[in-house]
Amino acid sequence: LDEEPEAAGAPGAGAGAGAKAAAAAAAAATSAAASALMGGKLTDAQSIIGNALGTAMGTMATVAVPTSLQPVKERAGLFLSKARPWRNFLCPLSVPSANEGCSRITANVYHFQANYAILFVATLVLTILLQPSALFCIGLTVVAWMLFLKKNDDPDWKPAIGGVELGPMQRWLALACVTALLLLFFVGGTIFNTTLLYMLCAAIHGVVHDASSYGPPATGDGLPVPL
Repeated sequence: LDEEPEAAGAPGAGAGAGAKAAAAAAAAATSAAASALMGGKLTDAQSIIGNALGTAMGTMATVAVPTSLQPVKERAGLFLSKARPWRNFLCPLSVPSANEGCSRITANVYHFQANYAILFVATLVLTILLQPSALFCIGLTVVAWMLFLKKNDDPDWKPAIGGVELGPMQRWLALACVTALLLLFFVGGTIFNTTLLYMLCAAIHGVVHDASSYGPPATGDGLPVPL
């Protein structure tokens, strides 16, 4: 009976060790990238942080997801499962009539919303990887979140601000707000420009891609959405 708790705790110990190893590797890579940036070696800095982020994400993928992120993981998986085949997303293409343009955009956004979201994230990540300053900021953010998510699941961790104890969700929201402000300050221009350009490209695709074979978008009652 005494061996069962140890066996049950083994996966958790392995997950904790994997998270700590990934965080240590990411921190070391961030330090090396900072040195490269100070030495004017932008290409080396991009390569170091890019490889570190890839390694960290690969390591974290094999580690148990923190309980605080389980609902997010489930919703993300459900949303991604709605993505349609990319061949259908790209074809067929045709120039619509003046009255058909808005209908096509509505139908494409309705039927291919998961595909649009995946492409947007991929475009944003690629843009950030090509900018050393943005890449450095994202690297620090990833390290901070990896350490926080590990610590946030610790029931003995009870930080307080002004005598008020913060619960797990309150701590999560606080770090999310800080992260949003930092990203807005350091990467806001990159995100804004990328989003604007992507929305323009998505609008063009929505007009020229014929989604009529999927039928009109439907409401919860099964009736077509008024355009």
